[in-house]
Amino acid sequence: MVTSGWSTVGGQTQSAYVNGNVDPKNDKNPSGSSCGSAVGVSAGYAPFSIGTETDGSLFCPADRAALCSMKPTVGLVPQAEIVPVSNTFDTPGPMTRSVHDLATLLDVLTSRVPAKSHTLNMTGSWSDISVASLDPTVWKIPGVFIRPVESATEHTICTRRLNSMVQISSLN
Repeated sequence: MVTSGWSTVGGQTQSAYVNGNVDPKNDKNPSGSSCGSAVGVSAGYAPFSIGTETDGSLFCPADRAALCSMKPTVGLVPQAEIVPVSNTFDTPGPMTRSVHDLATLLDVLTSRVPAKSHTLNMTGSWSDISVASLDPTVWKIPGVFIRPVESATEHTICTRRLNSMVQISSLN
């Protein structure tokens, strides 16, 4: 199985904080397609980086590299020169060491004028912040909306069998 962060040029991307034994099932995996960008910042090679987000490609690597990140609203940051998986999901976004750096880089990416800087909203106060959690038993999607697709189930079973055969052959 190829883990996240595998490059045909440089091999496996390693976390700046955990070296070796990369396993896709544990927290040593640098995670996500933008993990090289995240590891570069966390290792001190760059003050910030820009990755592309579809579904976790910024958040996961930033989390593993102890960085700040966000997925800007699609279209807020220009998508020029990006090869998207989906035009409605993909967007470039910043990864930085601090929230202030994140806001500053977002200003640059969105060509925001200083008078309308994202940093102006940073008050240093937690008074307007609220946290909530959802009860998964209340918010569970009813089974009538989720139906198994036979071809997808067959594909999953075949893939598992193939992966098992590859693992067995690698032991020999």
